[in-house]
Amino acid sequence: MKNLIKISTLFIFILGFVVSFNASSVFAAKELVSETYSIGSEYRKFPIKLPNGLTIQALKYPSYIELPDKEIELNNNGSGYIPAVFKGQKLIIALLNTEVDGNIQFTVTKDNDTFIYYKDFGNGMNELNLVGIHPNGEVFLNKHFAGVGEITYLGSFFSGPHIYSEFHSADVIEIGMERYSYDDIEFEEKHSEIYNSVFYSLSKDGKMKVIDYIDKDFANLAKKGQLKWVPGSLGMTLESLRKKAEGDFESVKFAEFLSKTSSYLFSSVNINDINKNSKVNAIYRKNPISGSEKELTQKMQTHFGNPVAKNKTKDGYAYMYKAGEYYVVIQGKDGVANFYIGTKYGINAFSKKTGVSIK
Repeated sequence: MKNLIKISTLFIFILGFVVSFNASSVFAAKELVSETYSIGSEYRKFPIKLPNGLTIQALKYPSYIELPDKEIELNNNGSGYIPAVFKGQKLIIALLNTEVDGNIQFTVTKDNDTFIYYKDFGNGMNELNLVGIHPNGEVFLNKHFAGVGEITYLGSFFSGPHIYSEFHSADVIEIGMERYSYDDIEFEEKHSEIYNSVFYSLSKDGKMKVIDYIDKDFANLAKKGQLKWVPGSLGMTLESLRKKAEGDFESVKFAEFLSKTSSYLFSSVNINDINKNSKVNAIYRKNPISGSEKELTQKMQTHFGNPVAKNKTKDGYAYMYKAGEYYVVIQGKDGVANFYIGTKYGINAFSKKTGVSIK
């Protein structure tokens, strides 16, 4: 029989746990963007004390709780962890979805505010909580994101799209909803692991403003051989890239280094020619961004001038632009677009994907 714990008992449980803890990790920098933590497997790294006086704790949680406005059944049999934020010994907020042991990432802004997301994974889909907290403990942002789930043909398995999330700076976050198929197909085929991304600027009054991916920073970085908010750069060696992007070669012949969010080509497409000193010649950002062909290409033309090559078919479009000594390609259809950057050799090596090349 499930144990119902009233809210008063819940707070006694939490406060009793908190009285004895000392922050095991301390961030000294004023403004920061943390790494991503898996709170279930990395709970021993918590508590973490932030420079604005807030502390993030990993709480071991019971399997069933009752809160004033909702009941939540956690699918963990009382053995998992959730993130909670404290001001001194006072609980500010516990980030609750229907699963435990998810991933968290957090920031401290120049105004000393903290943003934190908690993303769990269970029953085939994600939920994402995004919270903003002032240094005095006031919660000024509390947003929840989830895809539209479905009961699959298996009868009782609840599935739905995954969510991608990443802080690119202390007050900028990327949130992407997976391209997910609701067709009656095998479960493994429903998930594409490709995410339509939107970028938000987070303000201290709790507003989330959609911001452009293609802007002056995008153009300046492209001329330096980089794609905005993608690790690595053109000319970087494989040895250096491995320190920036977690991934590997999956083909035994084609030399494409694959990470979760991007892929890279080198001075040769033959895997046997690649060594630690091989240099990156092209980069592909996997997660597309939202926008129409007219909207996105107008922004590209503003920063790079007219395209040097283009290709339009019933399956979509591709435009190539000159960015200093490099080339940038935008390829899109159905209101989303992907981005590539490369040397002349590298961008042509991606031509089978993009449909455009340069002589």
